[in-house]
Amino acid sequence: MKRILFITVLIALVVVAAATPYWFGVEAERIYQQQIDALESNNKITVIENSFQRGWLSSDAGSRVSIDGTPAVILAEHTIEHGPIPSGDPLKYIASLQPLQALIHSRLSLQSRGQQNENLVVGTLLTIVSIDGTTHTQINIPAADVQMNQSANLLWEHIAGHVDFVPNESSWQGVITTDGIAWQQGDTDAQVGSSELDFFSYPGSTGLALGNSALTIDSMRAHLPGSQGYLTATGLTFESTATERGPNVSYSVDGKIVSADLHGLKINSGDWSARVENLDLDSLTRLNEMEVGAAIPLNDLVGLLSKRNAKAESSFKLGTDSGPFTADARITFSDSGGSNNPLMLLSTVDGSVDVDMPATIVEMIARSRPTDAPAEMSDAAVAARIQSWLDNNFLTRFGDRYRFRATIANGAVKLNGKPFNFMSLFR
Repeated sequence: MKRILFITVLIALVVVAAATPYWFGVEAERIYQQQIDALESNNKITVIENSFQRGWLSSDAGSRVSIDGTPAVILAEHTIEHGPIPSGDPLKYIASLQPLQALIHSRLSLQSRGQQNENLVVGTLLTIVSIDGTTHTQINIPAADVQMNQSANLLWEHIAGHVDFVPNESSWQGVITTDGIAWQQGDTDAQVGSSELDFFSYPGSTGLALGNSALTIDSMRAHLPGSQGYLTATGLTFESTATERGPNVSYSVDGKIVSADLHGLKINSGDWSARVENLDLDSLTRLNEMEVGAAIPLNDLVGLLSKRNAKAESSFKLGTDSGPFTADARITFSDSGGSNNPLMLLSTVDGSVDVDMPATIVEMIARSRPTDAPAEMSDAAVAARIQSWLDNNFLTRFGDRYRFRATIANGAVKLNGKPFNFMSLFR
């Protein structure tokens, strides 16, 4: 009897040991699909292909993902070792007493759109799936120089970091760093120095992406079409938040800059902030789900601003060698009574814009020319242009500084305290 009991228990243990990796494979597939679903919830990301072939000790998976506005497709190929003890290095996890649901080795490649046979290996990921289903992904992407098409070239230095995923919340949190990125296309040449992105993202009640992020950039250097030289900047920081409260959504962006050189204008400090509050959640969700390039429904656009009495405020300050530059704006929308007429929306707007700047910045603006202009403007032409702005009340002058103030209330627009006639723009 004891021998029969022993054999029965032994068989049961063997069955459990044999079935456990397969069960963990089922769980690994479920978590993998949750990650794919979380990606697809962002309407700017399209999962073109997705596959999962489950085995006993390991499984294989793959996906092709495109991001709107980029010329490339990301191909990810995964080898998934099932828990509780990954088969690739079992002694390591036995010794660490760290059972896992899965260990995922990923190989990333870039493909040009429409050219699936031309792959460039760009890096690897190692994802640890814990027993509770959370994942921790280590990122390792070596430096590369990629020819995106006949005229565009993308170069990046080593990219590293980690990303954590919580399935129950469909939330992503991580830190990604790079030693530098460069983009060249035609006359455009942009270079970004050492950078770090720290982010936390989660879906709101309607699937809208919410959360916060912080981006720091050591330096930037850019040459844009029509530009006479390079624009440079150092010590840039950007912080953003997106929150949902009841039927309202709010966004904020804050930033700082240590120094910059904009075509001879020396900037020794700068900071800016922008707040948008009380956007209508339902209208924003519908607009966010639209395809890129589709016609914007007027009723959703009006409802986005007026349904919850949206308001926006921004502040921009620069310290320059010629004196401070400041720009402040605020705008509020009252209920349009359900009307989707844009003229009715204008009557619900109340706001103002105030700009105070030194003469050097006004002269820079006056010298700006279309990219196809044959030559630079002469000093006399610049002076005449500025004088015309003063004569038409677009600017007012106080000593060596210029000011601009625009207000709107009850549909009436004033510039520098005087009613503004829109027909003057067509003279």
